[in-house]
Amino acid sequence: INMNVPKIIISNNYNIDGDINKAITQRAESLKDEFISAVNTAAERNEEINTLDIDTEVLLATPKLISLSFTATSHLAGTVDNDSERTFLIFDLINGKLLLEDNELFRDDLAWSKAVRTIKTSLLSNYQGDPNCDLLFAPKHNGFAASCIGVDWSRGGEHLSITEDIPISMIQELLAPSILSDILQ
Repeated sequence: INMNVPKIIISNNYNIDGDINKAITQRAESLKDEFISAVNTAAERNEEINTLDIDTEVLLATPKLISLSFTATSHLAGTVDNDSERTFLIFDLINGKLLLEDNELFRDDLAWSKAVRTIKTSLLSNYQGDPNCDLLFAPKHNGFAASCIGVDWSRGGEHLSITEDIPISMIQELLAPSILSDILQ
């Protein structure tokens, strides 16, 4: 297991530092646990090894927000590699909390709903098949990073992971003004 998992240090608020680092550790441990569970069911073949790589990237860091991306790439011996899965964590530094609901980034619930449809349509616009996937996204400088993780029913329930960057222009009018100002900095 190879992990590139940073420690976050915010000079003005030690309590939020601990919360952020705890959430990062929990995310990495969750990815490891899923991988270990999958390894237990994978057949070892030709002395291949099982590998998991977790890369973490800071997408946005402002006085109000920190947005992180976790990209997990795994190879289970004897199976075809799945596409990388990209998940996100977003922290509200002003209120000292992890944003559990993406709708907090938008003007209201209607704007959130429209943004979800817009982002998912963009992600799946070039995809041929019958996808059933969960949409995940997080703010980054001048846009959003997004992924859709699930299965493709037209391919027998095969694993699906699509990742794309969404330009701010696609959803700019739907964002909460405070979030928009952070993204455009």
